[in-house]
Amino acid sequence: MREGGTAYYDDAVQGTIGSDHDAYSHGGGWGSFWDPDVPDWDHYQLTLTADHWYLEYKGPALGTPMSGAMDWSRMLASEDDVGSYRGTVPSDPDANDGDAALNGGGAAAWDMDWTWGSEAIPLQYRFFAVTIAPAGSGLYDVTLTPSSVPLPAAVWPGLFLMLLLLGTGRLLRRRPVAESA
Repeated sequence: MREGGTAYYDDAVQGTIGSDHDAYSHGGGWGSFWDPDVPDWDHYQLTLTADHWYLEYKGPALGTPMSGAMDWSRMLASEDDVGSYRGTVPSDPDANDGDAALNGGGAAAWDMDWTWGSEAIPLQYRFFAVTIAPAGSGLYDVTLTPSSVPLPAAVWPGLFLMLLLLGTGRLLRRRPVAESA
């Protein structure tokens, strides 16, 4: 969570995120039973496609508080989307009422209009480095690690050429020889 960002959840501004990067310090709006964050982590699943990723709450609604583009060539995921339901949308009026988007949701945020209210928690970084390792029996461990803004892939060849030319130019440049006394 982004230090200094405003945490919006339970349909109200809950305060500023501190140096612990915890939107729910000491339980936040729900009391001490909600500390540490996301005690229901085992109710989420990660879905990967050819060009997208989704962190989804398991069940028929598939509430998706984080999702975005997936760049497999650089193993980089970006959090781009406003939270939504990818399955059956709940009939509760709070679901998809738009409060998350109106209160800081969108790119680089954990944001969702749940049936109990809305959340919009800004992230420290928009990007995630993705690593995938075999876990045996056809299973894989997938890790998304927050990452600062990367250079676009197209920049690297030009940057390398520029650095190479600058280095070569320095080697070829004549330097004055100091006169001896």
